[in-house]
Amino acid sequence: RQMCIRDSINAEYGEHHPAMQGHRPPNRLCDYFVSVSWLPDGSDTDQMVPTVTDRFPLVDWADYELPSAVGLMSMPQGLEVKQGLAPRPEAFHFMMASETGARIYGACVQFWEPVTKDQLGGLGELQEVAGGLHMPRAITILSHWGFLASFQQVLVELYRLSLSRVHTCLESQIRHIMLEVPLPPPGSISVVFQLGGLRLALERPPINDLPLLQVSCGLLFHCLDADSVIQLFTLILAESRVVLTSCQYALLSSFGEAIRALLFPLHWQHAYIPVLPASLHDFCQSPCPYIMGTHTHHLDISQLPPDVVVVNLDTGAMEMTTDPDDPGSFQQLPPPLPKKEVDALKDRLKDCGVKLKGVLPMPADFGMALLHAPPVSSTDTHGLSLIHI
Repeated sequence: RQMCIRDSINAEYGEHHPAMQGHRPPNRLCDYFVSVSWLPDGSDTDQMVPTVTDRFPLVDWADYELPSAVGLMSMPQGLEVKQGLAPRPEAFHFMMASETGARIYGACVQFWEPVTKDQLGGLGELQEVAGGLHMPRAITILSHWGFLASFQQVLVELYRLSLSRVHTCLESQIRHIMLEVPLPPPGSISVVFQLGGLRLALERPPINDLPLLQVSCGLLFHCLDADSVIQLFTLILAESRVVLTSCQYALLSSFGEAIRALLFPLHWQHAYIPVLPASLHDFCQSPCPYIMGTHTHHLDISQLPPDVVVVNLDTGAMEMTTDPDDPGSFQQLPPPLPKKEVDALKDRLKDCGVKLKGVLPMPADFGMALLHAPPVSSTDTHGLSLIHI
């Protein structure tokens, strides 16, 4: 058991993952900062593809190149043009894998801005539409380390500074977070830094402690009741194929991280894409176990293969797909967890304030809630050594 826990911790930190033999994660906080939008190339509007328009650093790291899929992951809904008032900004996270198998974390803030003259020339018939036209832009931080909430706050602050009337050199702020803020070592040392009006403290847990997680596991009980969470946990332990669906990308990524964290000290070794771009939905046809998340508007349950567990995070409903050619076929379900342990778990959840029936209330717009979340910092620094940047 001690060996299992040790190996799982190493896998979670990425240093000794089976797919990373000889590849240790870089000793830097952030890998890349990118800005994603659309650069017209003379193609039709139906072929608009999210493209990296700005990035830092300008040259790839020797140990990790900027992935070509970062544009799609930063705009999973694809590019579109909207007329009238610009939609509200939203924040979400995503995960992807590097060529060596390491998990890469992405924090993203997506907002809408007026279409530029260069973009307008490539919009074809849309040039003649009356009224303001807006196109999405995303700013994203990529990292080997799961400081998702902290990176989210950094991006929100950069976005706020870009709208401020007070002149601020955004390039110097980005350079500061990318090159000058060090990665905190595991243990009792906290790195504290200032970015504009934001003050953040970053800490990594000790090696023999729970892995780094900046998503609340309580979110699970805002989407599903206790019985459904336990059932989903059982299905994931049995390595089922799971599709999470919601009309909010922020909810998909946060729920995916929370349910994955429950597996500790075990580790999910299969495909894990909590935010799946609309153009990559064919991945759901895979016969191998996976956990994937997709927007409700882009999901056609009838097109999924049999025995896929579909979890609707907006309604709390769970269902398993069947073979359309044989709707009465037997569905193979894993055996339930032992009743004694499940009852003890429910008692413990009840003591923690979790409703065993029904779900806890949640903001209607979870992506906007992330934008206005309080900064992640250490209010109690007792016993910590602080490095101020």
